[in-house]
Amino acid sequence: MPDKGDFGLSELRETIRGGERVLIRRAQPRDMALYPEFLADVRAEDLRLRFFGRITELSAAEIDKLSHLD
Repeated sequence: MPDKGDFGLSELRETIRGGERVLIRRAQPRDMALYPEFLADVRAEDLRLRFFGRITELSAAEIDKLSHLD
């Protein structure tokens, strides 16, 4: 895994259980359009654990905040 200071510039390719190759990187502003489709396929319990409460969708402002983390 990259150093914490380098993580914003780095990408990591890993193989997960089942053999699928995945790319791990920070969320970026260009990813904003992907969030609604992603959230539509996530179970309610998973959403609760990710966001610490019941949500059905994220506002544009909340998605923007997620894609601009420090």
